[in-house]
Amino acid sequence: MKLIFLFSALFLFQSCTDWKKPKQLDSVEVLSEKLAELEQSYSNFGEFSSVLSMVTEVESRLVHHSNGDTLTLEFAKVLDRYSSISPSLLLIEKQIPYIDSIFKIRNNGILSLGQDIENGAGERSKYDQNIQFEEVSLSELSKLVERCDSILNNARGNFKELNEQVEKYSVELENKTRNNN
Repeated sequence: MKLIFLFSALFLFQSCTDWKKPKQLDSVEVLSEKLAELEQSYSNFGEFSSVLSMVTEVESRLVHHSNGDTLTLEFAKVLDRYSSISPSLLLIEKQIPYIDSIFKIRNNGILSLGQDIENGAGERSKYDQNIQFEEVSLSELSKLVERCDSILNNARGNFKELNEQVEKYSVELENKTRNNN
């Protein structure tokens, strides 16, 4: 009789840990959805390369053909804002490999956690703690992506607003330099 009671208690204890399973799997599903949404917004980062090459070309033309002409204060401010585009885009370009690796790590972590919960593998008592760790890690990744997105949007806005004017000025400088030589 004691043996039956022991097995019943063990079975009941084992079943109690599985009561959390649906909630834990739902939490992992929410994490997967948030990661997918974040990856979608991050996928738009790749389009800045062409902007960076155009800005670099214009800046190079300005440096090579600048002859110390006097500028108006307004146009000097335009050039100053324009010169902030390239460093911003280079900063994002440097962050991309890092962000890519974090996405892979978070994706693998969430997938592995979900499989462990589904199969009852690993330390069941740590599932909630692991879910919380993934939530915090995903939140930090989200902040990084949002910060880079903000920098990228600011650079794009400056480019759209200023590029035509600055490019025209750089071409005029180049033509003026050629005509003087």
